[in-house]
Amino acid sequence: MWAAFARVSAPSRWGVAVTLLVAAAGCCKPRPTPAPGFSGAIDSVARDTALAYARSLLYDSSRMAKDAQYLLERDSAGKPVGARSYAEIQPEIGAAAVQGADLVRGRFLARLKLDSAYVLRLRLGGGHDTTFTLPDSLSYVWVSGPTDSTRRIVLVSAVAAHPLVQLPCHYYPGYDGAGPWHKTRVAVARFKVAGPAGFDDTFCFPCDTGWCCAET
Repeated sequence: MWAAFARVSAPSRWGVAVTLLVAAAGCCKPRPTPAPGFSGAIDSVARDTALAYARSLLYDSSRMAKDAQYLLERDSAGKPVGARSYAEIQPEIGAAAVQGADLVRGRFLARLKLDSAYVLRLRLGGGHDTTFTLPDSLSYVWVSGPTDSTRRIVLVSAVAAHPLVQLPCHYYPGYDGAGPWHKTRVAVARFKVAGPAGFDDTFCFPCDTGWCCAET
């Protein structure tokens, strides 16, 4: 049911290292991701307003918190044919401490960087494949909604010309094997590697009391 997480060590292409503003896991209880100063759906907010909030948050670039790898390109049968786009995801330091009621309103819980555009293919209900194009830019990962099928993930690119990318969000409640961060409430982000069913690589992070993943 739960595909294994995998990470590929690779040098960061962010250019400038982010100063760590949190201590090592287990040192102190993280504060929840602060609420935005605006209300309403993220796609109804001006891009500059959304980005100002996203940039005001703190993202953890430490080795334990972030994840980085080359995303797999797949053929129509789901078989990997190459690894092209390099991606890195960093969690907001309070992502795992946000309460479910607060997440209904929405928070930026991570930021995602790709060095080239990537077509993400997700197999939705009934075996239907849907594609989403992830932009070749820094994007902030917005999560909102209750812990049912109405929760969604929206990528807000730092490049104004790039449209918002809305992804389905699958919520895995209280997964015991997910790691110690569910007890410590320390934020992490991981790429989820697909099994033989033909899904592309997706990304996940603890939210509320379980995992939020960009897939259904």
